[in-house]
Amino acid sequence: MIHHNLPASAMKDVVTHNFSKNHVFFSTTRGNYHYPTHETPHLLVANFRESGQYVLNTRKVTASDSHFYMLNPGDKLEIDLRKKHALQTFLIAFDQTFVTHVFQTATSSAESLLDDGLAGTSATLSVPAVPFLMNAHISDLLYSTLQSSQEDEILAEILLGFFPMLHDTRNRLENLKAIKRSTREEIYRRIFVAEEFMREHLSETISLDQIAAAACMNRFHFLKLFKEMRHMTPHHFLTSLRLEQAYQQLKAGRFSVTEVCYAAGFQSPASFSHLFKRRYGCVPSALRK
Repeated sequence: MIHHNLPASAMKDVVTHNFSKNHVFFSTTRGNYHYPTHETPHLLVANFRESGQYVLNTRKVTASDSHFYMLNPGDKLEIDLRKKHALQTFLIAFDQTFVTHVFQTATSSAESLLDDGLAGTSATLSVPAVPFLMNAHISDLLYSTLQSSQEDEILAEILLGFFPMLHDTRNRLENLKAIKRSTREEIYRRIFVAEEFMREHLSETISLDQIAAAACMNRFHFLKLFKEMRHMTPHHFLTSLRLEQAYQQLKAGRFSVTEVCYAAGFQSPASFSHLFKRRYGCVPSALRK
């Protein structure tokens, strides 16, 4: 069911953890919007054009063009949007049975599905309270729900696109040596902020101290935890982001190799060419032919 507005504050019976069908709430809002703390279903929270402010299980979080949240049934969420400019908000409340069936289908073997469908499967979906990177595939599917009469099929595609992201996130959380789950999730959130800082400043010369400061850590603590979680240094991660941006710009063919080199934050065309060839197996100029 599609709703072209956000739920009114009195509609606690609509946004609840007891859902009998999927609901997509979408709105472009200006000014203030507040929805009091409530227990959620499986709920995807996404914002575009501006960032939206929320309180998730007593912790302040934001959703934006770059990241979204997926909540578990029973999570506590307060919505507090205060924007002068247009803010686009998606709240997708999933029926729990729908999520379970899609998740079981995605995690069951082909043989078991042919033998007895979903009978006997016990897969359940539990999502850590951390941000997930928004990508073009998920973004396109979100907007597609507004233009299709088959929104459940699109919502299933959103979940199927989300599950690999969830798998990768769980693996990174398990890489961290902290004992408490809450500590691992806090470390993950801080490193995620640092990664966003790197993405936003690719064309600039940024230091490890600046990146660590974005995560509210000192450089040595940040370096240790980043390597634990990512199995690479922040420098290697930043270089990888820069090479990915350069690759996409070269494929588009709008800029010269030198322009792409400096726009991606590389200081030397020779160094850029060497790193690019090692990563992609060809020199940068080959992509423009």
